[in-house]
Amino acid sequence: MGKDWWESVVILTTQSDSLTHTDIDYLESVLIEKARSIGKLDCDNKNKGNNPKVDKFREVFLGQYLDEALFLMQLIGITVFSDAKADKAGSLINTIDIKTKLALGKRAKTEAITFINEHGVAIDKTATYSVLPDDKSAFWANLRTNLLETDWDIILNDNSKMELIVMRIPARTLKLATDAESGILVRTDKKDQMDIKIDPGSFIDKRSGTDFSSFIVKRVQY
Repeated sequence: MGKDWWESVVILTTQSDSLTHTDIDYLESVLIEKARSIGKLDCDNKNKGNNPKVDKFREVFLGQYLDEALFLMQLIGITVFSDAKADKAGSLINTIDIKTKLALGKRAKTEAITFINEHGVAIDKTATYSVLPDDKSAFWANLRTNLLETDWDIILNDNSKMELIVMRIPARTLKLATDAESGILVRTDKKDQMDIKIDPGSFIDKRSGTDFSSFIVKRVQY
């Protein structure tokens, strides 16, 4: 390989060996730029790598892949891509911005809350967060029934439309279903938990028929 001065090497791959040549070019370009911007090592590449052309959704996937790979490298002591100042401040490696994380959907509750707060709605970490699944069937949530006794915030992330829908439900506005009265249904196996499936078009709970659309206080594009 002509790299006699190498002392160690890190190989990034996937379980299914699914990275394409374009994916690899993209990852190489990002890593070279990151190494140069931090200035912690000499980079042998004479350019910034090949000019990669990946579509928006592939870029989101590769961003998440690289974010997790860099974090794992830091955990095992490989810090050439780590910003020392950011590490001292207690920040995790972050190679993708907040909008990209929201587009990924999963594990983005903190980012959703931050984004909503920045767009004029005060909301805290107790809010319920649900992402529209790949089949776009319904926003699903499995929640404790005691939420109905409190002021309850819901964040629905429709990442197919890149939109956050914020709902605010005042305490005791909704009730659980009884033999004599309609309401939110509970799970058959766990009576202290609600099982909600909110339709992404009508915002009606598919299980109980409860209409959540009147509780929408904000819709934010990202």
